[in-house]
Amino acid sequence: MKKLAIGLSVLLLLAIVIPVMAEPATVENDKEDCYIWTPFGFVDGTYQAVYTNNANEIGKATCSGVLPDPSLAPKSTYKDFEITCSFGGFWTDEANLVVTPSGNVKATCHFRI
Repeated sequence: MKKLAIGLSVLLLLAIVIPVMAEPATVENDKEDCYIWTPFGFVDGTYQAVYTNNANEIGKATCSGVLPDPSLAPKSTYKDFEITCSFGGFWTDEANLVVTPSGNVKATCHFRI
């Protein structure tokens, strides 16, 4: 009887876990503004949010835009891994900022929600 109970518990756990693992990530493209401060200027961009459906409940928000004055862009790609992001009421230090010589800017923020 004990083996049957353990076996049923494992099957029940698999019946719950497998569908959750099989669900694709949820992608939210929104035309709302996002804002990035860089050492080269303030950027008004648009964002994309991706929420994975896994046990860690990880979300990723990306804000992309272009420097308002491309002449202020760095000579080589600028990367900063010590930024703080806020998205949907969540704050994180798991983030990075990239500014290219062409003036493109992207901030990526990882959240455990």
